[in-house]
Amino acid sequence: MQNNYSEIFKIEKNSISPQTGRILISEPFSVGDIFRRSVVLLTDYSKEKGAMGLILNKFIPKEKVDKKFMEELSVSQITISVGGPVGANKLFYVHTLDNNKLDGAIEILPGLYWGGEFEKLKEKLIKGEISFNDVRFFAGYSGWIPNQLENEIKQNSWLVKDITIKEILTINTRIWVNQINQLEKKYKLWAFVPENPQLN
Repeated sequence: MQNNYSEIFKIEKNSISPQTGRILISEPFSVGDIFRRSVVLLTDYSKEKGAMGLILNKFIPKEKVDKKFMEELSVSQITISVGGPVGANKLFYVHTLDNNKLDGAIEILPGLYWGGEFEKLKEKLIKGEISFNDVRFFAGYSGWIPNQLENEIKQNSWLVKDITIKEILTINTRIWVNQINQLEKKYKLWAFVPENPQLN
């Protein structure tokens, strides 16, 4: 992604570095791709191995959700997010069950985990031992090879920010705007930029 517009919207410098559990906020001019005005949760980050993340504010319309996901989850309807362009035919999930309750769960933040034994998770959902409010499902994920994300950050494609578990687990189409509004005034202007400035 590249900025092609006014320097007034240039990211001066990320005050914090990317790491597991933080989010990436896309700059407002990334037109025409899956990351346009997106907020990405980093589920894994390493300078040596690259990064993996899940987009928090893109959703599959309920009528377009793959039936196999519904069958796998044993539910008729559920909100499934678009996690990213890689592995779109597979389910990924974040939740509040630690690896004592769900084998294979990996901690992202204190109290928040991703992955783990799917059948066990499904069983706990069916039994009501965990609420659908405590888990989010994603089709696909976003990935970066070593140095790719760092280069994109240097090119002003992303802002890095901390986020709470509640914000991660809440289904919210306005999370991009909400997160920007928590930043300094310079970045709050992003929320007022039309999605296609060339139409103005």
